[in-house]
Amino acid sequence: MAIRKSDKTYLEALLELTSTFTEHLSDLKDRVYPSACPLALVDCLLQSSQILVDRIQQIISSSSTAQDGVVEDLLAQASDVYVFIEFFQSYVLPIIRASDSENVPAELVRPLEQIAGYVFPGSNLVISSVPESNYYFSEMSTKIKEFFASLNLESVLAEQKFDARDIYHLQLSGNPPCNILSHCLLGHEIGHALYRKLDVDATISPWIRFDDAVIKRIAGSIFEALLNALSASQPPPQMVLQQTREIIEYRTRFQLPLIAASWAEEIFSDFIGTGLFGPAYICSLSVLILPFDDIDMPSESHPPSRFRVQSCIRALHRSDPGFGYKRLADRKENAEYDALVRPWSEAVTSVPHRPTDDLYKTVFGLILSIKDNILLEAKRQLGTSAFSYSRFHAEVPQLRNRLIDWLPPNEYQLAASDQFRTPSIQAIFNAGWLSYLEDMNRLLGLFPKFPELLVRKKYYQLIAKGIELSNIQDRWETLSKSV
Repeated sequence: MAIRKSDKTYLEALLELTSTFTEHLSDLKDRVYPSACPLALVDCLLQSSQILVDRIQQIISSSSTAQDGVVEDLLAQASDVYVFIEFFQSYVLPIIRASDSENVPAELVRPLEQIAGYVFPGSNLVISSVPESNYYFSEMSTKIKEFFASLNLESVLAEQKFDARDIYHLQLSGNPPCNILSHCLLGHEIGHALYRKLDVDATISPWIRFDDAVIKRIAGSIFEALLNALSASQPPPQMVLQQTREIIEYRTRFQLPLIAASWAEEIFSDFIGTGLFGPAYICSLSVLILPFDDIDMPSESHPPSRFRVQSCIRALHRSDPGFGYKRLADRKENAEYDALVRPWSEAVTSVPHRPTDDLYKTVFGLILSIKDNILLEAKRQLGTSAFSYSRFHAEVPQLRNRLIDWLPPNEYQLAASDQFRTPSIQAIFNAGWLSYLEDMNRLLGLFPKFPELLVRKKYYQLIAKGIELSNIQDRWETLSKSV
């Protein structure tokens, strides 16, 4: 029996779609990428698309003379091809398109790969850039592997010698509040990915418990507020009121732990960001979230901004639990740390402001009681990957001095007779923030005839140049050791 005309039209359209998909991939293959992962993905997809063109042509040829049952099977295979192409066309290709050298600062790629590698060893990064102030870090490999397996194309990944098990999409902001310095916010997004990858929720969720009496009290207050809003002249029937009260209590019973779990994940991710980048993360977070009108206003997904910044600062202040940056015995040794943290500490004050809403106030009280446990869990997950106070104290002051002299912060010496050393990207970010907060007026004075915005732009470029030169030095050192 001949294939229906509509099915034949569908198969011909699918063949055209697959051919167009191949053309898009060919265009992406001609682009230059600062990292290896995007091009490897394009190679795999290009080989797959060529296989799929042959398959669809074979389906069209076979379906013209096949029996009804066989035709249905062939159409199902064609449908799988469509889903495959639609996924990569709509999700993966836009990410790759935004990952070329025109969009992504090449000097950041290797350091960011290293930072992601601290938490996810052996991971492959696809780093893209978007115009808005938005950061994102998520695992891609599971879906990619599933779609290749759905069409029996696993051999393509193997032939290309490309391991798709550990692909992560790292999205940079193309318009951050403080240019390159704001990229420390990636630490928070890495925290979210770590939370999901290692199922940290299984550790934290047993700590999130609300007494039945608390749930009934909150539901009662919500119900009373609803009653007060209703017209007294036409009160609802008693049965409706009772059902409404039960619905409110049922909703509250589920809403409380969901909000608490979301807040706990946000605080955990802030602690991961603080551990990975030190005080520089607090600077980046504060610049992003403190300018809003009400820093004590929570939402169902996020705790109050004041509380988040306070929690990060106290995480560094404390030695156990905490990251131990504060050295109270030596004020001179604390000078750089205090200069980085003091502006934000003063902005949020030392008093945690509890939300006024009864529901949020209850969640806030619970999170406050388990905050140190969340910090200990973040420390445990980071292990030795955290940016230590010893490295901060050894590197940051000297890199700050280079910036004061309008030099790229790409090397430092522990002693005058010591050889020059390559700093970590975390130290460069911390030195950048320190000089930004403490020395910007002095730096602006070096170029009195230039507009302030231009000097600031050049300052950010100086930090980027420091990262780039550190990359070069690090690669030379690695190469010399291997020879």
